[in-house]
Amino acid sequence: MLEAIFVSFTFIGARFGNEELAANHVLLQFLIITSFLLNGFAYAVEALVGQAFGSKNLKAFRKSVLMCGQWGGGASVILALIFAIAGQMIVVAIIKSLEVQIKAMRYLPYMVCLPFACLAAFMFDGIYIGATRTAVMRDMMAVSLVIYMIAAPVLTPFFHNHGLWMALLISFIARGGTLAFRYREIEASLKKL
Repeated sequence: MLEAIFVSFTFIGARFGNEELAANHVLLQFLIITSFLLNGFAYAVEALVGQAFGSKNLKAFRKSVLMCGQWGGGASVILALIFAIAGQMIVVAIIKSLEVQIKAMRYLPYMVCLPFACLAAFMFDGIYIGATRTAVMRDMMAVSLVIYMIAAPVLTPFFHNHGLWMALLISFIARGGTLAFRYREIEASLKKL
């Protein structure tokens, strides 16, 4: 389902022309950087939560979630600052076409927002995997996909490529938000063990 979002993001972005498509591809490298950084904390919380969940230790479970969330939040702030300060230099380092650079720089504010939009989704992925609740992850990813499929066609006619980036960020926020909504179920099941 996540792949469906990215494939459709590329197809929809292609409608706005070759330069916009190339700019989107350049900017997706910011997403890859964000993913690598935040997934490190997601893997950590996955291991710590799995250990706490397996030993039926609610206190250790909560401590793991809080600690990794704080570290991930701090990393998001640092990454957003790097993107805000050095985003233009990163774009210039990735692509040499001046036209594509100019297009890509129009969308840099979305890159600054990206780590914050992705944080909850990545952290909760680790929590749900560690707590062996992958079916909930699947279901909430389906909800996020539906939200994206509504947001993209609603926003792009009015905001064009800006709308496409908004829809992508909305999908990450929806994923994190829906997983957060179901989080109490994990703690409740741990209390019953």
